[in-house]
Amino acid sequence: TGELGTGKTTFTKKIGQLLGIKENIVSPTFSIVNSYKTNHKSQITSNPNKIQDPNSKLQNKFKEFIHVDLYRISEEYELGEIKFLEMFSKITIACIEWPELMGKKYFEKLRSKVKSVDVSFEYGETKNERKVWFSLG
Repeated sequence: TGELGTGKTTFTKKIGQLLGIKENIVSPTFSIVNSYKTNHKSQITSNPNKIQDPNSKLQNKFKEFIHVDLYRISEEYELGEIKFLEMFSKITIACIEWPELMGKKYFEKLRSKVKSVDVSFEYGETKNERKVWFSLG
């Protein structure tokens, strides 16, 4: 979460690169969701304590990366229409921009279904500085 321009999409692009995605990752502001197939030799593992050696032969368990932008969601029923909760599985990794817009009901349902890391972005003291906080959900 964070204000416009604080780096949410830039962060998401880097996660996509670590997952081995070669496509240009763009913010799904109008489509709401963009989905990408991951490269089985990505640098992200299911172990949150380490990033995998890029030369490792271990296969990544994540097969899909979804980038969700909830900026245009104004009502909870819209999440049902796009089958929001059904997008998530054990082989999916996701970045959700503007998660606070999903409302408490959907947020709790999502938290009960998946492991999560909350990432918050703020502007720093200078034009190019950002403050980023991570917390386990």
